[in-house]
Amino acid sequence: MQTGKQRSDRMIETLLTPGLNTESTSPLNEQLMALLQEAILKGHIRAGDRLPASRAMAARLAISRNTVLAAYDQLTAEGYLESRTGSGTFVSSDLPDAYMQAGTPEVAPTRAPKHTAEPGRPLAGMPALDQFPFNLWGRLSGSVWRRASTRELQHNDPAGYRSLREAIATYLQAARGVSATPDQIMITTGLQQGLRFVADSIIPQDRAIILEDPGYGGLRKTAMHLPHPVTYTGLDDHGAMVPQGDTEKGTDPNLGKDGSALTESAETGDQMGTTKCAPVCPNSPAPGLLLITPSRQYPLGHTMPLSRRLELLEWAKATGAYIVEDDYDSEFRYAGRPVQSLQGLDQHGSVIYGGSFSKSLFLSLRIGYLILPQAVAETVIRHRERTESFPPLGDQMVLTRFIEEGHFARHLRKLRALHKVRLDAFMAAAESHLASFFHFVATDAGLHVVAFADPRLAKVSDADLARAAHRAGVGAVPLSGTYVQAVKRMGLLFGFANIPEAEIDKRLEALRRNILEITGF
Repeated sequence: MQTGKQRSDRMIETLLTPGLNTESTSPLNEQLMALLQEAILKGHIRAGDRLPASRAMAARLAISRNTVLAAYDQLTAEGYLESRTGSGTFVSSDLPDAYMQAGTPEVAPTRAPKHTAEPGRPLAGMPALDQFPFNLWGRLSGSVWRRASTRELQHNDPAGYRSLREAIATYLQAARGVSATPDQIMITTGLQQGLRFVADSIIPQDRAIILEDPGYGGLRKTAMHLPHPVTYTGLDDHGAMVPQGDTEKGTDPNLGKDGSALTESAETGDQMGTTKCAPVCPNSPAPGLLLITPSRQYPLGHTMPLSRRLELLEWAKATGAYIVEDDYDSEFRYAGRPVQSLQGLDQHGSVIYGGSFSKSLFLSLRIGYLILPQAVAETVIRHRERTESFPPLGDQMVLTRFIEEGHFARHLRKLRALHKVRLDAFMAAAESHLASFFHFVATDAGLHVVAFADPRLAKVSDADLARAAHRAGVGAVPLSGTYVQAVKRMGLLFGFANIPEAEIDKRLEALRRNILEITGF
């Protein structure tokens, strides 16, 4: 039986028999990277296999050792390889899940040109957009349309491009423990659109839509423009609490300061005396839909433990309500594997799982999806067919290829490694420049850092602090704007992943100066 070393040596000998093409315009280190990436993605070289030493590889290929080192270093940075002191270079023991072994790029990958962001307000909660593979995306876009037939030109599936739905089902099973068939998946522009489809098709209008407080304002705006009552459930250290319909008013800290429940005006978004009772009030409307962020609560970042997840599933079963699991940035966990999805625990068809590629790729892609329980999938999709035309096909086709060929998983691995570096640099710079203004909450996941404002900033709104951050080139969202009926906390949600490492310290120093200017300290 072959050892890992014998197997990898044999495979590398096979891969490198033709040698590298010295007449190609592609640099030799990139050619070597492409060959090794292909072998890893196809499983020919396995996790834990040892690669030849850089000197031996250089001698075998008749190239410089620096060329080999450059290829090894880049593959290590992207998570394919790991260096073990005194032992050598190995295929990473933390390889992507099986969905990465889906195929091989047709040509050697090319390095993307340097792209700079357009001027404008910096955004929080974005990935490292400077690392997006523009050339690859463009090549895939041209390829899918060159291969397209009249079938694609006449595509009219209200659920979305089936090949993409198949790719999503495979990916989510491996990455998030989600159990679904392609027929349960509906492509959307995002969860706000998905919420509208679900509420209009399967939730009676007298049933309440329950939101987390604090929570994501975009979903709140959508819910307020639906005909359903809108109520809220509070948070503790375990995330969203199980909604309670009969708790005595005034005993819950998530009520208004005078003990009355608050809601929002659909027209203005302002807080006002309630006409739609919160779930802690007597005579609350029956629950229809609970929207939660269990893997990483938005905005505070709590991860919901198994015990609370099981409580919520029992609550949904008992009340007949559905739970919408918003898994908005689960790809970015920097220590250990992502926690299992709530949907993967559901045995009663109570959970609707929502995800989006806007957080993992780029905002303007606007491709998301819902995983619907089998019992209601057809109802929701047919409602979409009656009320809206099918989603645009072009980017769905490109995204399908991007996933199937392993580029998506590879991109995520690269971003996870880079985001961790940027997170560490951001927290170090924040401690140096902003510790007197904010309490920063440690995190090992996501695309934003929670920072609670120091009491000395009480006379300055966090909206003003956010504007000061924007002027310094730092994306930030006012924390107080995520609250409705709970007692507001002041602070900022800082984006860190989309700031180049070399810029982080300089921008946070600029923010410190901006805060000093507006506070007069």
